[in-house]
Amino acid sequence: MTDSMCVHIARVCFELSSPLSIATGEARIADSELPRDANGLPMVPGTSLQGLLRELYVRVHGATGAAALFGDSDNAGRIIVSDALIHDAADVAVSKVRDPASLEKDHVLRRLLDVDPLRRDHVRIDHRGAVDDEGKFDRVSVPRGARFSLELTLIGDNQGAKELQTVAQLVDHPLFRPGGGSRRGYGRVKVLHVKVRTFGVDIADAAALRKARATAFSHVKAEAWKDIRAIGRVWPDVETLEITLTPRGPWRAGGDGAAGRPGSTQGRDQADAHREVHFAFTREPVIAWTGGAAHWHDPAPLTGATKACDYVVAGSSIRGALAHRTVFHANLVELRADKSLWNEGDTARKDRNPGLQMLFGHASDTNSHAGSRSPLILDDVVFAPTWVEIVDHVSIDRTTGGVRSGALYSEEVVMSPPIIARLTLDRRIAVPDAAITALNAAIDDLAAGRLTLGAHSSGRFDGPAEPRFKVHAKSPAEVA
Repeated sequence: MTDSMCVHIARVCFELSSPLSIATGEARIADSELPRDANGLPMVPGTSLQGLLRELYVRVHGATGAAALFGDSDNAGRIIVSDALIHDAADVAVSKVRDPASLEKDHVLRRLLDVDPLRRDHVRIDHRGAVDDEGKFDRVSVPRGARFSLELTLIGDNQGAKELQTVAQLVDHPLFRPGGGSRRGYGRVKVLHVKVRTFGVDIADAAALRKARATAFSHVKAEAWKDIRAIGRVWPDVETLEITLTPRGPWRAGGDGAAGRPGSTQGRDQADAHREVHFAFTREPVIAWTGGAAHWHDPAPLTGATKACDYVVAGSSIRGALAHRTVFHANLVELRADKSLWNEGDTARKDRNPGLQMLFGHASDTNSHAGSRSPLILDDVVFAPTWVEIVDHVSIDRTTGGVRSGALYSEEVVMSPPIIARLTLDRRIAVPDAAITALNAAIDDLAAGRLTLGAHSSGRFDGPAEPRFKVHAKSPAEVA
């Protein structure tokens, strides 16, 4: 009788709810480039996924057993994590090298072969929380709606199935956000399924598989596998708020006046097929799925309301507004408590407040003080407007107060249904109650129309008095 072992495989499929950005260290067309597979398609490296899963395993289950599963400097781990491979228009993971002609025929893959299927502009913030003068940069991303599949493999006895399931279910954790920029809205995913199956193999084959440290993407139909998704599971180490905001009138967000480019109509665009809009709403392409097939949607022409949900308020925009108002409320409390601080500059008070630095993160400074990552995540807001209008303006001369000759410009404003602002707080980081209270006050201002989102102070909203982040939250030890 031939000796055999068990190969336990978990297949995970997820869909992007926000753009995915992974830096490769190269900067040819943009400041960051996407990692790509042998077909030239975007992919998520298995090493990146393994590090993310290990971090989540330690925070949820503790460090015991993490080294055995994921490896350390001395030993290889038992879990083998494949690259996450993108799906084609027929919802099949591209796991083999394909003929270039077949890639061009697939309308989704053809667009993903572009060097920048989607690009967003950002500015770098220095250690004082201000904009770095030379800190403008951009991120190339995979658009919302793209689907990926990955596989986790564990070789061992029958007990290994339970260990693999424990790891695989971590993809449902709110902080499973592959790639960079997660605190600015990137990398949010919707898990479609987590399916597992166990196969018996010869010991020699199992040893060769373990030595190769990689698995060929299995082609057994996933329908025959067992789905182990942790649907409805409550994760006590994070707290999430979803706040519904109803606009009081027309508003606009994004659009810096720059010329439009492939993958985005931010800036100049065509309205009614002939008018040029100088300041347009930020709009992005999206991959939509109907009947098991993918459809690439570019932003439609600005001819009234659009059916595609391609209007976007980036999480970084919401984060900036809330951060500025949170600093105001924290400073107000300090000034009321100690009036001698009135003679100090705002920057001095902000830099001295460790709670705010802990809440929003901070860069390393010139004195080699290490920075820290923010525990607060702000997601993108995506919506379809009810109507779109182009408004003309004239620029005013600041000296004379009269109209500047030749300075006519236009902007796009929209009316929209209620939007949902989604905030997630990592409760493993013990943010002081005073900082949480200041953040809640900023959220109150947003929900009461005292804090605007977008351009020209027109984005005023009405929202509920609840929910708000818990002020007297449990400590990280109590959460564990």
